[in-house]
Amino acid sequence: MESKQPEPIDWKVESQRFDTVPEAYDAFRPEYPEILVQTLITRAALPPRGNILEIGSGTGKATAPFARRGYTLLCVEPGARLVALAAKKFIGYSRVAFANSTFEDWPGEEGSYDLVLSAQSFHWVDKTTGFPKIAQALKPGGWLAVYWNMQPEDTSPIWRDLDQVYRERMPSLKKNNQPIEEQIAERVKEIEVSGCFGPVDVHRFPWQKTYTVEQYLGLLGTYSDHLRQGTAASTAFYAGVAGVINRYGGMINKKYIAVLYMAQKA
Repeated sequence: MESKQPEPIDWKVESQRFDTVPEAYDAFRPEYPEILVQTLITRAALPPRGNILEIGSGTGKATAPFARRGYTLLCVEPGARLVALAAKKFIGYSRVAFANSTFEDWPGEEGSYDLVLSAQSFHWVDKTTGFPKIAQALKPGGWLAVYWNMQPEDTSPIWRDLDQVYRERMPSLKKNNQPIEEQIAERVKEIEVSGCFGPVDVHRFPWQKTYTVEQYLGLLGTYSDHLRQGTAASTAFYAGVAGVINRYGGMINKKYIAVLYMAQKA
């Protein structure tokens, strides 16, 4: 009997699952290390009040440190509820504006931006359209900066027990076992082969965050693959996760590596 092939994922639909949980996304998704932001600003030599285009801004997790420094930002985000929440958060920042659109459908602006940035969202962008459109939007000498919070492998007992919960109660969620350095190399190649940018600088910033049971369950509830699961399966799964964390004292420490990729317009 022929094995059934998995249904292809519609990434446009998948990426907008976040729009169903804007409050949870804003409450539980992690920020980014301050040293990453400062490294980016220094490397790109951003002028005071420079123009920034942000792709996939969500509720403004990556927007905030630039807004606080007085930069001008246009934030392009496809989720209407995410945009509405972010607009309320930044109502006191006259230099921050939002466009409710996918980046692919955004009309674009030529030579307007000192920096195009995307945090935790650039994997949703069609690269064939995205890279040339970014290069077109940048001023001569402008920079692209994309970054993600990645999770290195953790073999401590609590994480081994959580892996067991996934295997038993949410087996449809496949763990990404690809080494982080391989993932980094693939993203570097993706940028370089576009022909739109110069050499890619990669910066790594290890950090960690401690979550309560409620916070960690809230975080999991903002992941697109977790949102895709059925209610019955999710209920048992989250109960299993909560049980593991409670057995270890009700707190869980999650290690991250924030990886920043920067490249100047060719």
